[in-house]
Amino acid sequence: MERNVLRLGFLCCFVLLLVARPGSAAQGYKAKFKVFGNLPSRLYSSESVGNHECCVRHRKLVSVGYDISGKEMVVDVGHCSRKCATRSDETESSKTDDFEPPARPLSALDRIRLQMRQRASGGTGASGPSHPGEEDGVGCQGNGMCEPTRTRVQQLQLMDGPVDVEVIEDCHCAPRPPSCERSPRKKVYFADTPFEAEVDIGVCRGRCSTESHTGCKAVKNGTVTITGPNGKGNQCIDVVKECACTGDCYRTSQREVYYESFFNETAQEFQEREKEIDVGRCMGSCTEGHHRCVMRSEDDPSVCLMSLFRPKGRCAATRFTEHRFISREQILQSILAIDDCGCK
Repeated sequence: MERNVLRLGFLCCFVLLLVARPGSAAQGYKAKFKVFGNLPSRLYSSESVGNHECCVRHRKLVSVGYDISGKEMVVDVGHCSRKCATRSDETESSKTDDFEPPARPLSALDRIRLQMRQRASGGTGASGPSHPGEEDGVGCQGNGMCEPTRTRVQQLQLMDGPVDVEVIEDCHCAPRPPSCERSPRKKVYFADTPFEAEVDIGVCRGRCSTESHTGCKAVKNGTVTITGPNGKGNQCIDVVKECACTGDCYRTSQREVYYESFFNETAQEFQEREKEIDVGRCMGSCTEGHHRCVMRSEDDPSVCLMSLFRPKGRCAATRFTEHRFISREQILQSILAIDDCGCK
């Protein structure tokens, strides 16, 4: 009898020792990967949950490649979610998601099949809660958007060379624009260095009511140069200046500057001046009806879930204007500027 009691006591002590080491599995993963980004797994950046405002930053670990020593580099790039988590979930998350190895990404076929199964079983589908304890109806007020407040551009040295990785630092609720317009989007370059610079690169947001317009897109872009550790103006950043509702094939602004020679009547001599021309640029693609159905619904074979599209043509200029002027070499120069774009 006493021997059985001793054996039972020894077994209980052994089990307690195993339970007292919950982070051992996570530590094993940490030895295999180099993790960048020590941001908390969840940040409450909007109003309190009691006010039905919640825009949370969740962890999103992405494998970006291998560094020069051969170790896999995993970055917590983060993502914004309009889901509120309870305190118990936050505590539980701090125990379990100290480190998560990168999972195999789902293919498009896997996503569709998963969504169909969840719909058939009465689940939430692709837009369901991504964390336990989160409620669907709680998010940003007035159908607002949960978007990044600040994004940091982090440069990492990989075997194939340097690569820029965008890391979301914080999230907030933003009102949804009633129409297509440019909204601010801030990115930080060379963070935590003497060359730190914040640039508003802009983003196009809003709805388009016209049926011929497929989306709110950038129609005028620009560039901004910032100073880095390798010299003044060594990095050029593309920024959005204007947005508009356009179709799949649309015109964007692109300016070119030339020297124009003209005769000054007052000075009675030829002089030079700058001539700026918006030559334009055609963007987008051209597609038509599906070519062949590659996946159908198991419940209803008449419903096509995935189709192959074939190109209708190329997006090219359909209307243009010719600009003529005398160059600094006293030669008549002709420049064609795109007025409109379409599928050909």
